[in-house]
Amino acid sequence: MRYLQVKDWRRFQHYAKRNPPWIKLHNSLLENPEFASLPDAAKAHLIGIWLLASRTENRIPEDAEFVGNRINAQSKVDLKKLISCGFLEVQPASSVLANCEHIAIPETETETETEQNAPNESQEPGEEMPLIKNLAFEGQVLEITEREDDALGLAYPHIDRVASYRQMDAWLVANPERRKKKFAAFARNWMSREPKPSEPVGSQRVVEFGVKQPSEESKKLLEKLGV
Repeated sequence: MRYLQVKDWRRFQHYAKRNPPWIKLHNSLLENPEFASLPDAAKAHLIGIWLLASRTENRIPEDAEFVGNRINAQSKVDLKKLISCGFLEVQPASSVLANCEHIAIPETETETETEQNAPNESQEPGEEMPLIKNLAFEGQVLEITEREDDALGLAYPHIDRVASYRQMDAWLVANPERRKKKFAAFARNWMSREPKPSEPVGSQRVVEFGVKQPSEESKKLLEKLGV
């Protein structure tokens, strides 16, 4: 039997090599033309498949009846449609082998909340735990932490940062070959090119988006970014 996997599954995950009790659902789906083109039933089926993937380590049998039963679908699941729209893809043989060798350990939501800062007894010496980022913005590609957003707000108080982040994310999605690894530096370069208005509205932005006043840590980051 062939197996399917959710494309770009990393976007939905929060923990490396874990079976999470919940997944991320990006509101950018509302602007996704492929998602918009799906029938309403297929949209619901897709969300159910995303949830199913979180329980199967993104290894889903290419069996519409099986998938429909697992996600409690009331109508037939059209896997071919979801594949043709780019939401699902056939899992490579190498991934199937790797999944066969690994056993996922489910975790409860309570365990998720309490274990973030707890030491991992099974962790190998020198191995780092996955970092839990406090994100101010999370797009399809772009990620800006609260500390980075704080520093950028200090440097560019006249800019609508949320709108600017969305533009950056759209550009990164459209130009995968030119994607940057250092998002904060990319955001700094982007914002430095935006024209300044005659009257700064930085204080209004702080109130509108609920951004905290820059901390000493953010000021150090600002110096590191060179702005």
